[in-house]
Amino acid sequence: MRLRPRFGITWRYFIAYSTVATIAIFTIALLINGVVKDRYRRWTSDKLKIHALLAAEIFKDAFNKDHREADRLSKEIGRSTGIRITLITPDGTVIADSERNPLTMENHAGRPEIRRALKGEIGMSSRYSTTLKEMMSYVAVPVSDGKEVRGVVRVSLKSREMSILIDEITDRI
Repeated sequence: MRLRPRFGITWRYFIAYSTVATIAIFTIALLINGVVKDRYRRWTSDKLKIHALLAAEIFKDAFNKDHREADRLSKEIGRSTGIRITLITPDGTVIADSERNPLTMENHAGRPEIRRALKGEIGMSSRYSTTLKEMMSYVAVPVSDGKEVRGVVRVSLKSREMSILIDEITDRI
């Protein structure tokens, strides 16, 4: 009397193919997840850059005028857009901020995105905000009169908000 194997050949093929398919699906999901996160971060950075350029146009004369009006306007725009706006003079003094009182803020001349903008370039960074005590993504653009940089307009977004959106997108995948 011959004993039959516990599992037939069909069952063995089913297990083998199921294992291969599961590994393939898992690998594809990981790759898609990474691509989606990377693309979303780049898209968000591009949008922040656009907001920074628009804010620079709005506030181009703020460095010559009453800073209280610039601060009021930055707070109004910040409330309506959810984006933080900060105006900084070439010496690093904050003259307007959409979330804080600029008179109580420390000098921003040493911030990496500000240093780059003061050189006439667009500065970008993601780092911990010592003012808000959380991770932020920043884009800073120079405001110049054609000869010299008169100030910097910086916009920022809380990285936590970006992470929540990325997680929502990738959870659906």
